Amino acid sequence: MSYFELVDNASESDVEYAVLPSLAKELEEIYTAILKGEPMVHQLKMLKQEYPQSPQVYNMLSLAYVEKEDFERAYQVNHEAYNLFPDYIFARLNMAQEFLNNEDLEKAAAIIDPALPIDKVFPNRKKIHVGEFINFQRIRALYYAKTDLPEEFLDIVEDTEARLEDEIAVLQFRSNIMEIIDMHDMEEFEIIGDYVQSVNEELNEQLGIDDEEDSFVAREYDRDIQTQIPPVFTHAAEIEPLYQYGFDIPGEVVEKLLELPRETLIADLREVLNDAIRRYEYYISNEETADMPDLFPWHAMQILSNIKAAAALPDIFNFLRQGNELNEFYLGDLNTEALWQLFYPFCLSNKNELLAFLKEPNVYAYSKLPVMHAYTQLFLHDANYKTEVSGVFAELLSFFIEKKEDENFLDPSFMSLLCEEVMDGGFTELKLLVKNVYDNELEDAWYEDYKEWEEEYNNSIKTGTAKKPLLSWRELNKDLLSKFAG
Repeated sequence: MSYFELVDNASESDVEYAVLPSLAKELEEIYTAILKGEPMVHQLKMLKQEYPQSPQVYNMLSLAYVEKEDFERAYQVNHEAYNLFPDYIFARLNMAQEFLNNEDLEKAAAIIDPALPIDKVFPNRKKIHVGEFINFQRIRALYYAKTDLPEEFLDIVEDTEARLEDEIAVLQFRSNIMEIIDMHDMEEFEIIGDYVQSVNEELNEQLGIDDEEDSFVAREYDRDIQTQIPPVFTHAAEIEPLYQYGFDIPGEVVEKLLELPRETLIADLREVLNDAIRRYEYYISNEETADMPDLFPWHAMQILSNIKAAAALPDIFNFLRQGNELNEFYLGDLNTEALWQLFYPFCLSNKNELLAFLKEPNVYAYSKLPVMHAYTQLFLHDANYKTEVSGVFAELLSFFIEKKEDENFLDPSFMSLLCEEVMDGGFTELKLLVKNVYDNELEDAWYEDYKEWEEEYNNSIKTGTAKKPLLSWRELNKDLLSKFAG
């Protein structure tokens, strides 16, 4: 149990290194100047000579160097202060920060044991200044972020916020914490993601932001079917290489698969896609598979597209509707760069199925993008299909405009992507529908208003750069290998 009092007045807390009122006032003015970007190093060096026994001056000089991004001199001052004043809180914190910056976690923990509260590390201090406490807790949280210990990290965050009574102090601390979460990708931990969501919701409430205006929620991957049990394939030996290769998959591997009986091959490839869903948690957490490529769903979809296996479209759609997290893990930039080519063969023969998927509610916008982009490229490669493709986008625009009151359907990001496809295809006849989207504020504000969108549309028509090359599966993998693995 921790027993200490948080105070706002530094003179109450820093009794071991008391500061003359005149020096305290001068340091406060210098601190304000530093925050404004003024170089105060010279003044602080003079104060250091005048007050060699005041660690506060050393701390302020270190801060001044940091603000100038002169970290080498900041570290020199930190070492000097720590050697002279080892029990001064900020001297310890600055040293711990240096070790954490240099990824020397063991030395950082030796300076400030992250498992101990502040009054255990500094047992002589019964009164702690709010600034000292916030920075101490920030260092502890940073240590646990760097060691991938989300529960310990969150314990410190919650304990800190429970102790801080001033709203400004809470905001200051949360700002530090959110930066740490972002820099160390901690939202991948569910409990940290929940914390970030709660902070954002609380902030929206304080600012009076109405979540109902933008409450679209895309579905996530199916957690209820997760397993570690691998599937059973009819052609196990031929399917196995799909799990082992990236974009450098040998042509003979694919050719061997294409020689298999069509019905059983399609069944196996559909099972590959379902396996990617069912064993998603296994693949993201298993160290044995960490160094293996995760492109087997891509390979399966490529082959299914190559043999025009329309029967597998439900499985492809089911894979894509599993949400951003799973989608990003397996496909990454493939979603925007290459996946459209896999839908290209189905644009005419399976238009109803593709349109039905594009109209589905609660599906991550970028999972739908490749299907839309396939239609745009179909027209750009063959102008004879303009009426067909334009009709697809007209139907989509009208459908979602009619659904503008339904939060399950109306995804502003999807609407922006849809308007971009109209731009890429140069579908002048659809501009009025796009204007309706902007007039009703149904898009994600990529442009300030319809007028700005129209200006970009006109520039796009002049450049004519939207058309992309249509490649065979061999050419496509070779191109992707040079882009992403080269």
